[in-house]
Amino acid sequence: MLIYFIKLMKKHPKKGFTLIEVLVSVSIFSIALAAILGVFNYAMKIQTKLLNTQEVLESSSGRMEYLSRNLRMAIRDELGICLNGGFTYDNSVDNTIRFIGPDNICQEIYLDSGQLKIKKSSDNTKGNLPVIAQELTSSNLNIRKFEFNVVGDDMTDDSQPRVTVYMEMESKNSRDAEKAEIILQTTISQRNLDI
Repeated sequence: MLIYFIKLMKKHPKKGFTLIEVLVSVSIFSIALAAILGVFNYAMKIQTKLLNTQEVLESSSGRMEYLSRNLRMAIRDELGICLNGGFTYDNSVDNTIRFIGPDNICQEIYLDSGQLKIKKSSDNTKGNLPVIAQELTSSNLNIRKFEFNVVGDDMTDDSQPRVTVYMEMESKNSRDAEKAEIILQTTISQRNLDI
């Protein structure tokens, strides 16, 4: 009988896999798939963080350019109708700067609830600044810190007025691991000579 069984096995070779072979192959496939999905998940997180960083960088550089252009072209308030008389900039209130812009209109830029806002008067007086301000930054961004330091704005000194702007900005609506942050600081000098 044993000889018959051996002859039968030779005529009909084994078809299929054993249970051990199937379990080993499924385990190897599962480990490989988990590794691939882990790399894919990590790449997606990196891409999201890069997109958030790009958005913060574009928005912050655009806002800083807007501020720089307006602050550079500010006009000295000789009559004291927008600022205290004889000054170009007023930053007596935290996170706020007021000046007469190049269009001869009194402007106030300030930080409110994590957003940069601007008020422009209908003329060059601070009394006509509107109650409702326009937002300068995207609602997807949060400005944590916004400071000004004005130097050389006194008529008695011989220095050209300059403003140092410091801003910390971060992306909003994202998880901490994907949050993008940027810190910017620039110093702007007035274009028109104060003589």
